Amino acid sequence: MHTGRGRGLLIAAGAVCAALMMALHTRIPNGAVNLGSLFQTFLPWAGLSVPVLLAAAAARHSRRCA
Repeated sequence: MHTGRGRGLLIAAGAVCAALMMALHTRIPNGAVNLGSLFQTFLPWAGLSVPVLLAAAAARHSRRCA
């Protein structure tokens, strides 16, 4: 029997990764390729993952309850 946990775990992992990216962005070093600056430039766009993950979690929840 298939429990369907894979999609829920994927949404949870995405949420954890997004939260870590937004919380720990100052810890990324610049180095030779300016990775820290590049990441901080991308950071406001990473906030768009929040509504996407919320919609995915709501859709997952509604499918499971129905």
